[in-house]
Amino acid sequence: CAIEKESSPGNMSRSKSSFGNVRKIGKLWYAKYFHQGRSHTPGHSFRAKAAAQAWLSSEWRLIELDEWTPPAHRAQQAEYGNVTVGEWLEQFHAALAARVRASTLQNYTRVARLRILDADGKAGKLKGIPLAALTSADVHAWWDAVCAAFPGAETTNQAAYKRLRAACAEAVERGLIPTNPVNVRAARRRPATKVKKMPDDAELRAIYDEMGDRCKLVTALCLFHGVRVGEALALKRRHVVVKGGKVVIKIRGNVQRITKDGHAEMVLQPPKSSAGRRDVPILAEFAPLVIDHLKRFTGPKADDWVTPTSNGGVMFDTSYRSIFIRARARAGVRDDITPHHGRNWLITRLLEQGATVKEVGALLGQDDVATILGVYARVSDGRPAALMEGVGKALTG
Repeated sequence: CAIEKESSPGNMSRSKSSFGNVRKIGKLWYAKYFHQGRSHTPGHSFRAKAAAQAWLSSEWRLIELDEWTPPAHRAQQAEYGNVTVGEWLEQFHAALAARVRASTLQNYTRVARLRILDADGKAGKLKGIPLAALTSADVHAWWDAVCAAFPGAETTNQAAYKRLRAACAEAVERGLIPTNPVNVRAARRRPATKVKKMPDDAELRAIYDEMGDRCKLVTALCLFHGVRVGEALALKRRHVVVKGGKVVIKIRGNVQRITKDGHAEMVLQPPKSSAGRRDVPILAEFAPLVIDHLKRFTGPKADDWVTPTSNGGVMFDTSYRSIFIRARARAGVRDDITPHHGRNWLITRLLEQGATVKEVGALLGQDDVATILGVYARVSDGRPAALMEGVGKALTG
């Protein structure tokens, strides 16, 4: 058999017979050659020596014609040659299951389903295109169709675009396609954030007063302490520290509603970032509420849910939100106020008290300064007048 040598444009004058190596192991023949710094094989054995040598000859010819790509890449391309964009999206997301949170994967698959996999009309054509044949024109046509069909859903549209681009980037990395055809300038523009009007103190108190006793604590945590609903529902007895009449809650995770095989369940997950893991001092006004709630509704064990259902399980976020909506209606306040508005309220109040952005982030579990200032922070009604009055007093004083 021929001695294996590096084949490169610089030594292509070698005879064809000196290219690669064929050897017999047992009853089977194996072929291998070196090119561009590494060895290459067909990925399988041959029953006859002539077949192995013929494979080496075909590889030699590809190199001479400058049409060579690694055999492993060609095999992978052949395997995925008929895979459609829709099939590849599903395979791509399935592979992410071990690397991302269950709630994150659920969101990824949801937007891909809404805008690509289950889409109708012109937008729905994208999923049937072979991945290897996907062009930039196809992607632009899909994006135009999506924007026309869903003009008021910029966030979901853009999220679907990101999933498509990420899936194609993975395909490029695996050698399935040469370049990423998903590159739409308009899709990269950040959609305008809908500005939430900050509720005033009276509106939040009115909702809180209308809540049933079992859900008052969750409501107080969301509306007046900036805690997310999932974080409040995830609290266990060991996360509540009562000392000398003061109360601190330890945020160590959140529960998210995950749907599996058509069945919804609440899954406990760790915080998304280190900032989410934090201790939140409870306002003195609500300390008695926490202590009373623990006595009335929370079991004695460290792992008992602080706000359980009647059978001791974790409360679904949908159940809590339904209760919140009914209380909001009874309170007679704006119908756009959600539990999440409490984060806007607290961030604004903290900034008015002179807190730094870092301090605000530590209390709210938010480490992105731009999000704190651009998304959550608001100006309280009457605050500009109060500030100018303060400036005037300082000037005259």
